[in-house]
Amino acid sequence: MEKIILNHRIKLEKINNSKVENEHQVHSLSPLNNLDQGEEKESYEKYENRLISALNEESVFNIAVTGIYGSGKSSILNTFKKKYKENSQWDFLDISLSSFQINKDTFSDDKDSNTTDEKNSDMKIEEELTPEQIQLIERSILQQFFYAVPQNKIPLSRFKRITGNALTNKVTALLVIILIISGLVFFDKVDYIEAIYSLPNWLPKLAFWCFLICFILLLYKLLSVSFELSEIKLNFHNSEFNIKNEKEKSILNDHLDEILYFFEATGKNVVIIEDLDRFNNNEIFVRLRELNSMINKYCEDRVVFLYAIKDDMFTDTERSKFFEYIIPVIPIINPTNAYDLIQKNYEEVVGDIDKRFLRNTCLYFDDMRLVKNILNEYQDYDNHLKYLQLDKNQVFAIVVYKNYYPNDFSKLNSNRGLIYNIFNDVKLSLIDKKITQITEKIHEIEESKSEILNEMLLSIDELNAVYSYYLNSLIRKKHDIVRCIKVDSETVDIDRYDEDVFLKLESSKNKKIEFNSQNSNSYWFSSSDVSFSDVEGLTNSQLIYSERLAIIRAKNNEGQKEISNNLSRLKDELYTIKNKPIKELLQDIDIKELLQDEEIPDIPEQLMFFIINGYINENYPDYIS
Repeated sequence: MEKIILNHRIKLEKINNSKVENEHQVHSLSPLNNLDQGEEKESYEKYENRLISALNEESVFNIAVTGIYGSGKSSILNTFKKKYKENSQWDFLDISLSSFQINKDTFSDDKDSNTTDEKNSDMKIEEELTPEQIQLIERSILQQFFYAVPQNKIPLSRFKRITGNALTNKVTALLVIILIISGLVFFDKVDYIEAIYSLPNWLPKLAFWCFLICFILLLYKLLSVSFELSEIKLNFHNSEFNIKNEKEKSILNDHLDEILYFFEATGKNVVIIEDLDRFNNNEIFVRLRELNSMINKYCEDRVVFLYAIKDDMFTDTERSKFFEYIIPVIPIINPTNAYDLIQKNYEEVVGDIDKRFLRNTCLYFDDMRLVKNILNEYQDYDNHLKYLQLDKNQVFAIVVYKNYYPNDFSKLNSNRGLIYNIFNDVKLSLIDKKITQITEKIHEIEESKSEILNEMLLSIDELNAVYSYYLNSLIRKKHDIVRCIKVDSETVDIDRYDEDVFLKLESSKNKKIEFNSQNSNSYWFSSSDVSFSDVEGLTNSQLIYSERLAIIRAKNNEGQKEISNNLSRLKDELYTIKNKPIKELLQDIDIKELLQDEEIPDIPEQLMFFIINGYINENYPDYIS
């Protein structure tokens, strides 16, 4: 009976586990080791063939596998190592600095570590590493050499495994206790014990030797620690004795004999070095190339250093001079194929996301690992928040933002960061500017409305009659007979002035008006000494002809109605402007001009796309918690 119940429980557990496994499609972020299977097989085999050819070429000692981050360099190398792990021809040694960190205190104080500055410059800037930093990197490489193989393979090495600090501390404490007790016995400081118990005669001699041995061991321990200091100064009267630890020496060169012995004893002949390029410094590469040269001069078997580095690690022709062979890796994903790749391989994950939105978002994807993590986190967020019935596109946008700007995302829950600033300070600034613009428009319309009310003339004919009278009267003061005037090389009879004539004259109002008394194009006087500006001066109006023409046209019922409607619309907008989402506030604004505003923070293009289209909006708190 118990067995039946147990089997039933096991079946239930399997069913539950299967539900958990099938609930989400897991996309591992770690580099793959099975590119020789599936769709990537054909592409991988081309890289494999080039690696085999390079490793078999006797003149090649330094190989570079180059590509951008996330292009698949590690996956290619992992697959190659797995496939040829049992191959007696190559014995691989992995050196990775992916988890290696340099203490921030070792960096120069004036160094700007903000990686976002990289996007502001097309030129790669080499990081200046201090000698101490390079020593730390070399020490990490050296440790990975000797910890990669069992101790019994390198029995003659001076580097031994660390047995543990706890045991060392216990031994040190025991030595101190023995030193104190033996010292008390040897220097006869135990009278109170002798008063109770008589000590044997041989005990002081034993105490002397114990005291001497413990003193020597503790002194050795003290000196070994002291030599880790940068410099020790001992003064004896007028003499000075210095013990200086050379921090600038190369750890690799200093232990060259150990390294040569390591390769000779272990038979390692392919050293795969990854993540060394993240320090943006070529000096460590130079030291490793020198080390490779020394190893190949000393060892009978050829040793190849195989580097996985980013494309822009070396400038100009340095890369081709440093490596004997270079294998470029074509990225699996880039902005042009990201959408198709996601739709093909992850259709179940992005099935509910708007296709147009996804296509535009994919224009910023260029790292396969980052894309996989975005898809994983999107599933998690969607699963946790699905009961809130949130917009799938907005969930995806928040996850993309979280992966591209994780530091800023972490500040959101404490009301800090760029997003918080955009939907608070920047939005308030936009509202203030909009209020100012609307207020100015209202003022302009009210002024226009006042001008309409103040305009005494009721029609365009009346306006033209007034200007015709003043124009003809000015010309006839000096010339009795005037039959026509010349306007833009055309003859206009003095009785046929209209708004087109006056608008043309207004466009060159300071030019003297020509006229003819014979109504013939062959007899023009040079000038009438009259300009249209003189006519404007006689009207006793602060407005020019075109402005008065527009006012009179607006006097009709439709014009006044339009003005009233515009005025009402602007006042309504003024009352509702504070409740508008930032998406609407940005509709009538030149984005390029906005980003140049000193009061507006630098907003990345991708984030601006989300905000302008409302994929990240004022409701973002619902999507982050």
